[in-house]
Amino acid sequence: MLPTPLFPTRAVAALNAVAQALLFPAAFTLNLLLDLRPTTAQRRLRCRWVDVAARAALGSLLAVLLLLAMPAAVVGLLLWLPAQRARRPFAYSCWVPEGPAMPWDGRRRREFTFVSANVCLLPSGLAKFSNLGQTGSRARFLASSLVPQCPTDRQPLVPMGAVLEEPLDFVCLQEVFDPMAEAVLCRQLGLRYPHVFHGVGAGGLHDGGLKLLGSGLLVAARYPPLAASFYCYPNGAGEDALAAKGLLCIQVLLGSQDGRRVLGYLSCTHLQAPERDTAVRSEQLRAALRWGRHFREQHTNTGDVVAFDVLCGDLNFDNCSHGGGGGGGNGGVGRNGIWGGVLGYGGGGGVLGGGIGIWGGGGEWDMGGMGGNGGGGGWGRGWGGIGIWGGWGG
Repeated sequence: MLPTPLFPTRAVAALNAVAQALLFPAAFTLNLLLDLRPTTAQRRLRCRWVDVAARAALGSLLAVLLLLAMPAAVVGLLLWLPAQRARRPFAYSCWVPEGPAMPWDGRRRREFTFVSANVCLLPSGLAKFSNLGQTGSRARFLASSLVPQCPTDRQPLVPMGAVLEEPLDFVCLQEVFDPMAEAVLCRQLGLRYPHVFHGVGAGGLHDGGLKLLGSGLLVAARYPPLAASFYCYPNGAGEDALAAKGLLCIQVLLGSQDGRRVLGYLSCTHLQAPERDTAVRSEQLRAALRWGRHFREQHTNTGDVVAFDVLCGDLNFDNCSHGGGGGGGNGGVGRNGIWGGVLGYGGGGGVLGGGIGIWGGGGEWDMGGMGGNGGGGGWGRGWGGIGIWGGWGG
């Protein structure tokens, strides 16, 4: 699979750049205005009355600046919509040249390690509605946690319960909405993971309405992809309808055995978040399973060996409440909202055997004690079958 930029031609890329330049003043000012909302941690550190007065004065100034920036933003939006219509559903970056498939010994046990997390990397103003702030700082901390460059990179601001096993084979992140945060993660992940999918999900007008944000999905892998597809959910509701949430399906080449390809299938998604939308969430999960099955049937050739077929992400099913409220679920439960899992395979006579992995993911990862919420859980199964894990938390 060749590296894939977001835009098919330079003309479309230039049109998008002009649109972004016109939209930037209004978007930047609106983000600053929303960022005035304090988190609970900020409320504890500030003098209440002085803080309210300062925020009121600054808010009034930002509101005036936002009104002044609106005419340019309207023109930018009119240019942005056709540019989004022409852009690709995702970008794929590769930092190593494509080489021949590595030999696969079916008699030797193999393990594949996955990690999935909802990291809530929204623009800072929007992140405040999840009681989070400092998106740039959290993005840098997350990047250094996933790919540490020096021993001090792994020192968190407060003790954390989530421990990342090394080496990871696949990193699946949700809610990477902020462009600057996405750039930080791509740059750092590229040091260890040569294959990164980012910019997943186009904005603009879709069947489900206007999408102002992408899907927020970002996937990094150590194994080369052979094919990838993105499917956008048509039934987003409420505030989630403004994001192009969907399912990213990837086929990776794990090796070669007796002239046959040994493949893995990885799908990453983020389902409808509000607790009240159980019916929407359930329909999205059914669609994800259907699309994943179609993708596998479309790209698997006769003679191929499928080592695993995994669906991961933030499924937003509450498996923490007693009685399985909010859609139910099973599996492990965690408060950090970041989980990892290992699929193990071994066998003899050239036949892939299996092992069982149980893991979870989702929620919002509280990085460095900056606030947030999380949780998640799920189940997984080996033997070249399907594994599913996810969580809840928005």
